[in-house]
Amino acid sequence: TRDRGDSDDATVSSGDAGHPDFEIVEMDVAEPITAGERLRTNITVENTGRAHGEKLVWFALDGRTVNDTIIDLPEEDETTVTLTYDTPIDAGGNWTISANTSDDVVTETLNIAEPQSDYGVQAVQTADSIRPGDQLNVTVDVGNDGDVAEPTAVNLSVDGHRIDQQPVEVG
Repeated sequence: TRDRGDSDDATVSSGDAGHPDFEIVEMDVAEPITAGERLRTNITVENTGRAHGEKLVWFALDGRTVNDTIIDLPEEDETTVTLTYDTPIDAGGNWTISANTSDDVVTETLNIAEPQSDYGVQAVQTADSIRPGDQLNVTVDVGNDGDVAEPTAVNLSVDGHRIDQQPVEVG
């Protein structure tokens, strides 16, 4: 029999050591970005849970997964993963980008700039002199320092008056 004054210490164990909990601490998106370029995002993930674990980390544009990786983290540890995505040339505009684990989601708005053309005259060649009434031949080298080729026109002007125009498209 046991007297009321007696006590026994007992340890109860449920056998559960805890669960990993992968929290997104930071999402850093390399900006600015133009459509057609590679989007690069660094995602820092910390295991704030009470156990070592392995989980999927992914990033999405407008809810569509575009890249993912599996990471393995001891409890109280963190790591940074870099995920990339080659944006299509027609992807200009505002997008919602998200970094995701099964435990956490971080979102932000990303502006992907429309690609632009940037035409410029690089050289003009013509005869040093011609006689009145002769045809003047002009060769113009046009360059494009922009991101995309679009049709444009090269105008030949003399004393401010356009006398000829030629369509061009330079990639």
